[in-house]
Amino acid sequence: MKKVFSSHASLSHAWANQTHEIGKASAMFFEGPVIYSYGYHYEIARFIDAPNGEKVCFINSNGYSNSTAKHTNHVSHAIPKNITKFFVPFVIDGGYWHKNQTFKVDKLPIIIGKMMLNIDSLIEKQLNARSNFSYFNMAYLSYSKVLNICELFNIEKPVLPVNWFEAETKANFLRNTEKDRQKAKEQKEVEKSIELLEKWQKHEFNGQLYNIPVHLRISKDGKLIETTKGAKVEFSKAVELYNRLKRNENVNGYKIDGFTVLENNSEAVKIGCHVINWPVINQFFNK
Repeated sequence: MKKVFSSHASLSHAWANQTHEIGKASAMFFEGPVIYSYGYHYEIARFIDAPNGEKVCFINSNGYSNSTAKHTNHVSHAIPKNITKFFVPFVIDGGYWHKNQTFKVDKLPIIIGKMMLNIDSLIEKQLNARSNFSYFNMAYLSYSKVLNICELFNIEKPVLPVNWFEAETKANFLRNTEKDRQKAKEQKEVEKSIELLEKWQKHEFNGQLYNIPVHLRISKDGKLIETTKGAKVEFSKAVELYNRLKRNENVNGYKIDGFTVLENNSEAVKIGCHVINWPVINQFFNK
């Protein structure tokens, strides 16, 4: 008897664990090892027993619509971790992308051929890329998947694309170039922060500095201590807290102008969202 499920997620889990022979939920349904989106023309996924007895799941990667993509996502997440799953383009009869997207074991060589065409395309994109180095990684993962399928189903393994190693060299070059570019960018940000900190300490800059350790300064009128994160506390209260900290008193929970001391250790004091390093604290108060 067909079981009607309340959601696509619950239907997917029932199918993935094969708790029912048939089931339905709105636009999805399953019959035995196969689960469908909208109709028999689009298989979302199918369980297959490999020649060695291992149960594997093939998931349709062709795509159909946004709602079918959501169905596929439910199915993919429901499959138990101990079952190997492969996203592959299911066979399309008649050349029409919307017709008869079904999985057939005897068509695995055709499916692998389509996957290799996609890998060739990724290799070509990598060779022509100016900054993106991810195409080769995608090709590598796809080819690894192809080899796994061939091994499981005793299919002759396809050879690597002709320009494989050239694309790998190009990807490595672009990856290293990006690392150098990122390091240079980070260095510029550090230099800019140091420059702004110097201006902030002289009251020539009054904005907040969030990407550097917290620093302190005295307000122009001398009544407050200000932080680079924009906090302000009364100077006399800050001096009192500093003296208590230097006497190694337990000040956890101490309140200072709305801020709470959360922790004090040999490296820093944590007050609210501020983590102030002891070298910064001592240098400021020693002035």
